[in-house]
Amino acid sequence: MFPAVGLRKRDIGKYYRDVHVPLLAFVRGHIAYVKRYPHGLDQNGFFQKNLPQYAPDWIPSVVLGKWKKVRYTVIDSLRTLLWWLNQDVLEFHLVPLRSPDFQHPRYMAFDIDPPEGMPFKEIRDFTIAIRPIIESFGYNAFVKPSGKRGAHVLCPLEARWSAEKVFEAAKEVGEVIVQRWPNTSINPKKGRHQGNILIDLMRNYPFQSVVMPWSTRAVAQATVSVPMRWEDFAQMESPEQFTVHTASRWIAQHDNAWATFDAAASYLHTDKS
Repeated sequence: MFPAVGLRKRDIGKYYRDVHVPLLAFVRGHIAYVKRYPHGLDQNGFFQKNLPQYAPDWIPSVVLGKWKKVRYTVIDSLRTLLWWLNQDVLEFHLVPLRSPDFQHPRYMAFDIDPPEGMPFKEIRDFTIAIRPIIESFGYNAFVKPSGKRGAHVLCPLEARWSAEKVFEAAKEVGEVIVQRWPNTSINPKKGRHQGNILIDLMRNYPFQSVVMPWSTRAVAQATVSVPMRWEDFAQMESPEQFTVHTASRWIAQHDNAWATFDAAASYLHTDKS
């Protein structure tokens, strides 16, 4: 699965067994899709949203979609994750919709995407610096490295608003950030490909996703997107600190940093009621 670091499928399965308690405490009931690499990490992978027809009956699913109907997997157990792993899945992508309410997102997401060549420490410091701006709107911000070069900030919400309304509220927050910080953008066309830090708000659009907390990433070093406290994030030097080899040990030595996520749910700041 990860030839550069000698990881086989059974090693990835062991990793998910090691972290499944905090992982499932957060993701159980969510819909998700996957990125598969049937020909190996060195070949192009592909995203798969539909649960295949050959999937076993015990995997729960739900058909959803505004423009196109998709049979999404509902993450319910370690067994479901391991079944997908057996289909050569190296990344799980979480949609912020959770059973029994598949209409109202559970959180608002800010995907911090750096331009080519930007050191991780700079994107780390930028992410920490915009936390007060995000929280000034009344949100509680939780952070995790993306597992690649960026970072994800998730803000728990009461499940009362549509994805469209969450997206518009996130856009207001993003506009304030780019007004205060040069060389940043919320416009993908003016983002990292033009040397700017992109604050990708499209993660909030209907049925979009962020990489699942605790998921492996499809990179040579088998990095992991580990939820953590802000003070721990501030000490990170590189995404490669958290890999399949190291993340389960780190998680075992730390309390679940996102255990209070649901309790921190807030109102949408644009709701005038």
